[in-house]
Amino acid sequence: MAKKFIGTAESLGAEVQTFVLNKLEYKGCQGCYVCKTKKESCVLDDGLTPVLDAVKYCDVLVIASAIYYGDVTSQTKAFIDRTFSYIKPDYITNPQPSRLAPGKKVLWITTQEDPDPNRYQAVDN
Repeated sequence: MAKKFIGTAESLGAEVQTFVLNKLEYKGCQGCYVCKTKKESCVLDDGLTPVLDAVKYCDVLVIASAIYYGDVTSQTKAFIDRTFSYIKPDYITNPQPSRLAPGKKVLWITTQEDPDPNRYQAVDN
């Protein structure tokens, strides 16, 4: 599904950059809060750094993941946790809580291989 979306986007003139999280070496969020106190980005410098940098500049972020045990893959979850660095320290009271530019769109593509289409219905809602 993601490849079909990418192909259509490219045929319409979009510039596409793809990252396969499973091919990268990276850690999950360490909960160190350096991104809130000393630096406005994640302090970890690993395989996820170029992905997090690309998210800052994209207009549309497409996240594609299989469903494992009723949730996204662990690689996707680790990526999501690392996006904590995009949130400003005072995000609860700040009218602009994100460090990302307003208007960014996110598209989730999730899939599961079970032939029963109702198996993970709760995940899709």
